[in-house]
Amino acid sequence: MSEDEEIPTRPDDPPEPGGQHQPARPAGRGRADWRSHVDVLWERIDHTQEQLAALKASLQKVARLVAEVRDQQKDLAVQVQQLVDTEPDEGGDDRQHRPAPWVIFPPPPAAEDKEHQDQNPLFTLAMFVEFYNRTYVGLPGSRAVPIPVCWLNHPGLVAELATLAYAWRSANLGPSANIQQAEYWHHHWRPGFAARLATEWTHTHCRTDGHKQTGAPARLDRFTLAEQPTPGAEQPSTAPEQHTAPPAGGALPGQEASRDDTTP
Repeated sequence: MSEDEEIPTRPDDPPEPGGQHQPARPAGRGRADWRSHVDVLWERIDHTQEQLAALKASLQKVARLVAEVRDQQKDLAVQVQQLVDTEPDEGGDDRQHRPAPWVIFPPPPAAEDKEHQDQNPLFTLAMFVEFYNRTYVGLPGSRAVPIPVCWLNHPGLVAELATLAYAWRSANLGPSANIQQAEYWHHHWRPGFAARLATEWTHTHCRTDGHKQTGAPARLDRFTLAEQPTPGAEQPSTAPEQHTAPPAGGALPGQEASRDDTTP
């Protein structure tokens, strides 16, 4: 049957109002109506897709705003924590350098302490050497030997002492003190340092009879260089008066030595 042929009505079709059967609509017109409905549906689908795309863009914008707000909250939290960390206690002590509960012995003084702010980090190292020699010297014949008084004459030793001392402070002092880091310092950093101290940085003579030049020659630190007329012009120097460590033994500043306390 072609599109132009009429579709006959069935005999049992209900009569149209008035009691008479109406002739069937042409098939071609029905297909046109169908196509029209399909076009309308496609238009609605396209419109819906555009709305979904706009909604997706809006959600992405909201997600970016939420991420920005979270970043701002993190920044504010850091700033608040910094204010809390730097707020002095009622007793006048600075929370930034308060020893953690697992620090049994008084920590060594440092240039970072309020009462020693006129000092430079070499003061921190010198006090840490005193603390180390009073705490971590082990059995005779072991690698746990004392740091010799000529430590400033060994540049590699000075460099490693700096990281060792400040790693100890980071793990044990202030609100950021961490028991796992403190244990890692004892388990990893200190044994490694002790092994290199006994085998790489100093001569045995340094620990028994005084300094013996070995390895890299002594050099001026950056704090001494900054005080020279021409800052930054480093000149090789082995002058003992420029590289004399604080005397070993005795009480640390602010501490009283016990009667039976001796420093190797």
